[in-house]
Amino acid sequence: MTLPRGRLLTGVGRNWVHNEAWPRLRPQQRLLVHTHERLIDQLTMMIKGLDKQVRRIGRRIPAVQLLETIPGIGPFRALLIATEVEPISRFRSPKHLVSYAGLAPRSTRSGQSVRYGSIPAGANRWLRGAFVQSVLRHYHTTPDSWLSLFYEEKKERLGWRVARIAAARRLARAVHAMLRSGEVWSDA
Repeated sequence: MTLPRGRLLTGVGRNWVHNEAWPRLRPQQRLLVHTHERLIDQLTMMIKGLDKQVRRIGRRIPAVQLLETIPGIGPFRALLIATEVEPISRFRSPKHLVSYAGLAPRSTRSGQSVRYGSIPAGANRWLRGAFVQSVLRHYHTTPDSWLSLFYEEKKERLGWRVARIAAARRLARAVHAMLRSGEVWSDA
C-alpha cells in the first residue's frame, strides 16, 4: 500500500508511516523519518509565527484590510499586493496597474490591424503571481461570483492559461477601483 504524496504530511499520513511503513523500514530509514518529522514540526512552528506577524502587520494597514474582503485573498497576498501597488495614485487608471503587473498582452499594430501576443516577461512578477494565485483561490472558494463565472467562461472558450490571466486582469481592475474608492469587495 502506498500513500499519495500530498497526504504524507497530514495526521493520517504520519499514522500510516508509523503503523504501515514503519515495520518495513531499516533502522537508518527510521532515524531519517524521525529526523524529518522533527524538522517539519520546527518549521511548522516557525511558519505559524510568521503568519501571525503578517496578520498583525496587515491589521495596521487599511489597504490590506480592504483587500482581505476579496474571497481568496488572505493576509499574506493582501500585504503583498498592497506593498506593491500603494500608493494607488501612482496608477492613473486600471490599465496602468494591469500593465505594471504584467497582465496586459503585448500588442503589435500595423495599419488598421492589431495583433495581441503573450504577456511580457519583464513585469512585476510578484504582483502578477499574487493576482493569478488569488484568482485561482477565489475560483475555488466562491465559484458563483462574477469573477469565477468570468474565469469559467474564458476557460471553456480559450483554455485555462488564457483564462487565468484574463481573470487576473479583471481582478487587478477591481483592486484598483477598491483602493481608489475605499469600498469593500462586492459580488454584485
